[in-house]
Amino acid sequence: MAARTDATRGAGPEPVDAADAVEAAAVVDADADAADAAGAPAGEGAVTPPTVAAALAAALALGTDGPVFGVLGEGSLAIVYELVHAHGRPYVAAAREDGAVLMADGFVRAGGGEPGLAAITHGPALTNAVTALTEAARGRTPMVVLVGDTPPGDRRNPQDIDQAAVVAPTGAGFQPVTSAANAREEVARAVRRARLERRPVVLNVPTPLLDEEIPP
Repeated sequence: MAARTDATRGAGPEPVDAADAVEAAAVVDADADAADAAGAPAGEGAVTPPTVAAALAAALALGTDGPVFGVLGEGSLAIVYELVHAHGRPYVAAAREDGAVLMADGFVRAGGGEPGLAAITHGPALTNAVTALTEAARGRTPMVVLVGDTPPGDRRNPQDIDQAAVVAPTGAGFQPVTSAANAREEVARAVRRARLERRPVVLNVPTPLLDEEIPP
């Protein structure tokens, strides 16, 4: 089973208090994270580069619209935390991953057509979302579906699956984040593809990358 926090387990589609949903599982200070994401001075005039999680959150905040619909897990928690605390995006909890994707799908269809955003984690969390991804792809709904992934090469991890192969039959796009150096370019590509191709694009982020710093 994908990792979930108590704040989301069993929650319905009603918006939840972002502090309760995300802050309970967070282990870093929101103000410090926001400073890192903005490249603010730290210590003796040094500039702390943003982490991959902070950089991805900043790009998703600019490139997508509406709440973050999700089921929290280790693969997405750091990015959702940044989206809520550094960028003010509302978080709406779903009981299951397919519900998160369907809510993002519905939000886009009811709104202005800008890409929506769903956030889930890896392995069984992604397989739970397959039917909803197929529906959104056939409906030509632009959205980014943020998906964590297990560490590359960790074949003994019980949640390790070929996530690109799972996504392919749904008709959704698949955009991996391959390194800290390429993270900004690759998240921008995911947003651009969702908008131009008019379909969901799965942004696949291996968990070891989240805490890496973006190189200058």
